[in-house]
Amino acid sequence: MNTHENAYVLFFDAFARWCIIFISFLIPFFVIPVSWASAAQSKMILIASVLIVGTLSWVIARCVERAVPSLPNPIMGAAILLPIAYTISALVARSSSVSFVSGNGQLDTVASTAILFGIVSLAFVSFHDAKRAARAAVFAFLIGAGVLFLIQEMHLLFPAYVTFFGTLPGNASSLAGSWHDLAIFAGLAAIFGTLLLQTHVARGAVIIWSLRAVVVLALALLLVVNFVDTWYFVSAALALYIIFTLLRPQTLRQRFLERLRDIWPVLGIALLSLGAALAPTFIFSHLPAQLQIPQTEVRPSFEGTFAVGHPVFEKSTNFIFGSGPNTFMQQWARFKPSGVNATDFWNADFTSGVGVVPTSFVTVGLLGVLAWLAIFLAILWSGYKHVRENSEEGGMRVTFVIVTLYLLAFHIIYVPGIAISVMLFLLLGILGASKKSPSISILGDYWGASQAAVAFLVVLLILCASLATLRTTISTLVVYQAAAQYRIDNDVSKAIARVNTAIWIDGENDVAQRAAVEVGLLQFQKLAPAVGSDTIKRDALQASLSETISHALAAVSIDNTNYQNWFSIAGLYQSLAGVGIQGAYDQARNAYLKAASTTPTNPLPYIQLAQTSMVQGDAATALMALNNAIALKQNLAAPYYLRSQIDIAQGNLNQATQDALAAAQLAQQDPLAWYNLGAVLYAGNDPKDAATAFERAISLQADYSNALFALGVIYDQLGRHPEALEMIQRLEKLNPNDATIKQVLANIQSGKPAMGESKPVPKKK
Repeated sequence: MNTHENAYVLFFDAFARWCIIFISFLIPFFVIPVSWASAAQSKMILIASVLIVGTLSWVIARCVERAVPSLPNPIMGAAILLPIAYTISALVARSSSVSFVSGNGQLDTVASTAILFGIVSLAFVSFHDAKRAARAAVFAFLIGAGVLFLIQEMHLLFPAYVTFFGTLPGNASSLAGSWHDLAIFAGLAAIFGTLLLQTHVARGAVIIWSLRAVVVLALALLLVVNFVDTWYFVSAALALYIIFTLLRPQTLRQRFLERLRDIWPVLGIALLSLGAALAPTFIFSHLPAQLQIPQTEVRPSFEGTFAVGHPVFEKSTNFIFGSGPNTFMQQWARFKPSGVNATDFWNADFTSGVGVVPTSFVTVGLLGVLAWLAIFLAILWSGYKHVRENSEEGGMRVTFVIVTLYLLAFHIIYVPGIAISVMLFLLLGILGASKKSPSISILGDYWGASQAAVAFLVVLLILCASLATLRTTISTLVVYQAAAQYRIDNDVSKAIARVNTAIWIDGENDVAQRAAVEVGLLQFQKLAPAVGSDTIKRDALQASLSETISHALAAVSIDNTNYQNWFSIAGLYQSLAGVGIQGAYDQARNAYLKAASTTPTNPLPYIQLAQTSMVQGDAATALMALNNAIALKQNLAAPYYLRSQIDIAQGNLNQATQDALAAAQLAQQDPLAWYNLGAVLYAGNDPKDAATAFERAISLQADYSNALFALGVIYDQLGRHPEALEMIQRLEKLNPNDATIKQVLANIQSGKPAMGESKPVPKKK
């Protein structure tokens, strides 16, 4: 290789290294500065884009050099098992496209695991002979984390002014991802900064004081975020380092107090973290009021996660290969514990279980767990190898092992955002690159050619996964942009154009297809009243309707196990049935039943079906659906309310009263529920109790016209004329031009019955 070629190799290798350093710096705080892009989506776009550039740069360098590094390495071997396991699971389960790629930055997909392996690979090949560059990546992360902490702490102090272009809408919002992700990042920075201060890299006043500043900022933020598990893991990580230091051969020759003197900062922060973990309420109560931010984090427990997995594993192949990547939401919809329906989270769609690893047990089966276990064992192998080293460099590598175990632990008990996972796999790559790998000529013997073929096959996998993720994520973001813009300008045509762009970018994105159905319905509602006898407008309406139906069918064909896709097509046909299109009701009914079959623990499909059936006069189907809904969730007001409407129409006054009373008791702050109870009681010749129900409705909504009218009439019948007059006068102020109200008011004022000689029938709102 001549000097000119060597310059190219050096340049492109350096560029690949800087791509990893660039990711390390930006990953803590990078977001697209718009309110409709989540932190996970922003970071996924960053990671995939930079990974493509860095990988291509490395490939160019290898082509010029005509050699590849030797790939065999325990950490690399363990890391590649993850995308292999996810790919096999997706193929065996015959999963839809959602198992291969997601537009919301989710980890549990084939493409995401391939990208994470790409991070390991690029870090490995970039740093295997560049220790200083690996340290630069770590320092870049700490600088980026410091930027994150400064922004977050300024946001906490000045929430109305530091919103980072609207991406921090509330106090508990974070550029890192979730509030819990912010705590994990803070813990990681605190551990890294504290331990690096004990190594030979902490030389010079600038580096030492910069590391101290990051540690202080991280600990200050941890006190505010105050997640107990983070405090425990920080203290455990520092305790591991203390044990390692005290047992090193060169320190065993020192006195115990001398050994403690060298590590007292680590010991102090470890004890502080343990104390904070044991007294989180005490810390919270002593923070300034502005920093007392309540935390609400809801996800399935270990018990709930494995309760979902148990019926999945009844099929023997599922125990090995799982239900398919990124299908936890579908399995949760089918098999969630019955007790969940009694809680406030009965309708939550959990896309993952309690942690990444437990979720992979359900979705990828034993294969996924073994892949994660291999990664854990590879980290332990690396730790064992480096613990035995007495050099200063060995202590540095032990630091990497400890922080890697810290991040892996969170993948077991929690579902961190993609940024946390990227840092885990980037550190894995640095661990794997701790020793230089020999290069093998591409043009050499059969072994060299085979190594090159494997390397470029891996490169192809990484590039395809990154491009697919970029495509789907951008498509989903365009949908979210369309929704955000429509809320501002109410322009259907612009929304349709944006959604069509999203579909053009990725036609296999069911989120975009469902959005096309929604905007198509908006257009239908806009065009339908103006059609009349105009043939051109009728043809345009028909074409728009046909296209909307095609999008609904496309969403179902992409993933027919997702009840939201069936809801989309059912809602479309429900709207068409409402305007009298023949056959639309049957299609809507079938779609709601299909939705119910994909989420058999959820009463919503049955409630929606009942509403549609009631409008169409199909009382038998409506009653069947409502009975099923009540059987699934006995403490939900809506099905009782709807069933009372059917009961009263069929003359079943006793049953109607029971259902209306149940609805009012379950929705005690809903004025409509109390109005409905009053109407049912009045129809059952119980005006006194009906008046009580109407009074409750008015106490909840003072300008409730129907309740005021009904109560005025009943007061008049009960001989409470002054109160009747007051109700109708209040009603007249709300409806000054209503002739019926004026007549009733005149009747009461002249001493006549409010409604003449007839018995009033209260209106329904």
